[in-house]
Amino acid sequence: MHFYLLQSNLVYNHHMKNLQKLPTLLSILRIPLSLGMIFTITFSIPFFALYTLGAATDALDGFLARKLNACTKSGAIIDSIADIVFFVASLIKIITAITIPLWLWICIAVITFIKLANIVIGFIIQKKLVLLHTIPNKITGILIFLFPYSLICINVKYASIPICAMAIFAAVYESVVVAGNKQEQF
Repeated sequence: MHFYLLQSNLVYNHHMKNLQKLPTLLSILRIPLSLGMIFTITFSIPFFALYTLGAATDALDGFLARKLNACTKSGAIIDSIADIVFFVASLIKIITAITIPLWLWICIAVITFIKLANIVIGFIIQKKLVLLHTIPNKITGILIFLFPYSLICINVKYASIPICAMAIFAAVYESVVVAGNKQEQF
């Protein structure tokens, strides 16, 4: 009986170690999904399929990492890199398919400047790469995810307003957290 319990415990531990790799594997999967999206026709079924699967990996990786007690620094960095690749690929596809008003370009530039400043300030203050996963950043991500779907029935200038407002708030909030040298992560 003792041998059986020991053996089943070893099997359980082996399966748990494999399961704990799942969040990082989902983050890594987001990269080829993102790159594949570049080769589709924007707003086509293949585009939306890859776009939705990429977003699903983003939603699941962090959730599973917390549930499986598999949060790691390397996993967080891979997740952030995959987020950037997904964002850039999505941006390339969507920007080339729509007409963007000047005010939206200015908003994007301001948000980009603040986010880059946050990275630099975080590195200066904390002596490491600081990429935060705050609730406002997550809300911004959800709004950005919904953006291409909203363009089916809403003009870009109206669909962009809530995203810009939330993204500016999230970037400024992140500045406060980084400058305050806080470790706020969600």
